[in-house]
Amino acid sequence: MYRLGQSERGRRQRQICIRDKTYIVTSSNKGIGPHYGVNATFMKGIQGYAITGDVAIPGVNQNPHAASSCTKCHMGEPNTNSQAGFGYDANGSHTFNPTLNACITCHPGLTTFDRNGFQTEILALEDQLKELMFAKNMAVMGSRRPELKAGQVLPKAYVEIFWNYASVTSDHSIGIHNPPYTEAMLKNAIQKLNSLPAIP
Repeated sequence: MYRLGQSERGRRQRQICIRDKTYIVTSSNKGIGPHYGVNATFMKGIQGYAITGDVAIPGVNQNPHAASSCTKCHMGEPNTNSQAGFGYDANGSHTFNPTLNACITCHPGLTTFDRNGFQTEILALEDQLKELMFAKNMAVMGSRRPELKAGQVLPKAYVEIFWNYASVTSDHSIGIHNPPYTEAMLKNAIQKLNSLPAIP
């Protein structure tokens, strides 16, 4: 697993927490997850734990959108399609909101970011994983997002699943930054968690 931009002290603390392949959940670490700004690592395919499952995990830099850049997709020529509330004056250019004009270079005729229902699928997978984490008694709904339940000692496998969920939802692109990587992270996490017992 790769986690970029974290201090040596933080790395050592994590090693102490999970040295015995368990993770002690306290009130201060129940919201474990990546630091904000995971977009670049998602583009590279290096943000999460490599949980094995039925979906192959793409290699580093195997993203079909790897040739794109932040400015190409987020600062391109604005379009008049009011996608997700972004009107002509609210997408592309210096708004940094994505513009469909960047997408249609490779996907002619595209009228929505939800190409072939992919974002709908990713949102459904996010919800499925969230509800499964609740059902397995490893997480509860916090003030803004799911959190691990304080006071638990979790096996590392559960923490890896939660980390991947937090990573995908922190990316905020609903899979667009790296479609195959996002799909693999969610589907394999669901498959793995389905195979694990509920936390007592």
